Amino acid sequence: MKVLAEIVFDHLWLLLFEGEEIIDLDYSVKMQESLSEYFSAMSQEEKGALSDVAREIQEKLLAEPDDHGYTPRSLITDEQKEFMEALATGELFEQWV
Repeated sequence: MKVLAEIVFDHLWLLLFEGEEIIDLDYSVKMQESLSEYFSAMSQEEKGALSDVAREIQEKLLAEPDDHGYTPRSLITDEQKEFMEALATGELFEQWV
C-alpha cells in the first residue's frame, strides 16, 4: 500500500506544482478536476497510507540542514508546504470532496 501511496503523492505533486514544460496544462487541469472523484472512492486505509507518505516526505523536505548545510527546505514554496500539511492531516480529502 505504501508504494502505491508514494506513486499517488508523486502524481499529485506533478499535477499541482510542475509547469507546462513538464506536463500539458490542459491535461493537468482536467486531472485536477477529477481528484474529488478519486478521493471519494478511496478507502480509509488508502487515505491513511497517502497521509503517512505525505508526512514522511514533508519531514524530509522540511528537515533541518545536514552536516554539510544542505536542506531542500528553501526550495519548497508556501503552497507546497500547505499541500503537504493538508494531505498529511487528511484535511485535503475534505477540501476536494
